[in-house]
Amino acid sequence: MSQTRKSVPSSTYGQEWIEFSNSAKEFERFLQEGELRPRQLRSLALADLKPGDLVLDMGCGRGEVSMYCASRGIRVVATDYSEDCLALAAKAKAVSGEGMSGRLIVARADSKSLPLRTGTVRRILLLDVAEHLYPWELEMALAEAYRVLEPGGYLVIHTLPNRWALDIGYRWARFFFRRLPAQPRSEWERTVHINEQDIAGLHGVMTRVGFKARVWLEDSILAQAQWQKGGKAFPSADLRARAYPLLVNPMLRKVYRLLLATPLRLVLANDIYAVGFKGPVPGNGRWGGRLERWLTALWRGGAAKQPEDNRAE
Repeated sequence: MSQTRKSVPSSTYGQEWIEFSNSAKEFERFLQEGELRPRQLRSLALADLKPGDLVLDMGCGRGEVSMYCASRGIRVVATDYSEDCLALAAKAKAVSGEGMSGRLIVARADSKSLPLRTGTVRRILLLDVAEHLYPWELEMALAEAYRVLEPGGYLVIHTLPNRWALDIGYRWARFFFRRLPAQPRSEWERTVHINEQDIAGLHGVMTRVGFKARVWLEDSILAQAQWQKGGKAFPSADLRARAYPLLVNPMLRKVYRLLLATPLRLVLANDIYAVGFKGPVPGNGRWGGRLERWLTALWRGGAAKQPEDNRAE
């Protein structure tokens, strides 16, 4: 099928975007305390990195995850195509001191054409990037990730929002909590979230490029709400300033966790995690829930029966 080759300009991710997407002084907080967001820590736990490993941080943004890894003896190549984001990543590297120079390389690069040799990277991180790439771009980026991974290596993805949660679950939430705005996406998000994911679609594109994929949902938003002190650092018009106070309420947290233990998590959980293996999937049970595995297998089987031209992009 022919498709328009659109891209979000790199200039979109300038200082204004950086300030919107993060709470006040969050970057300074990292530079002073070395503290990552909960969902970033969860992604790194999935990556299971060891000192000396070579990891590629695709779409590294301000470089917090890259610097965190490098400070623990991991070799990191951090790439992004936004000049403003890379300037902050370079600042993070400079603040860290000379000891980081041999373990952290910060480079401007397009995720669709990586400046790395085939089969050289043990792990790849693609954190909060997938939703910013048009479908054709995401498929090319994942194909590049597959190319540069060494055999037996794997890719870790985090993306939000879960499209099903916003399209269905958020409507339910507004029925009970009218203080929530009618539109869950900010103007900025409507501009740059041009490919929000669900577990079936993400699983599909990962398997198309060769990965053995596991995709599932979690509730990192609860830990994120606490980490952001109940949304107090965000402007009152920001959805997070309205939603996070609900998510730090002890009773609501208990109810939410109970609901997430049911199939309702498909439309309530907002964090999508995925792992793509270049080789067999380790059989240690770490990679998501049975419900998600069943659904993605069902979707894959149905997609395989469709004519090529009718498959979802």
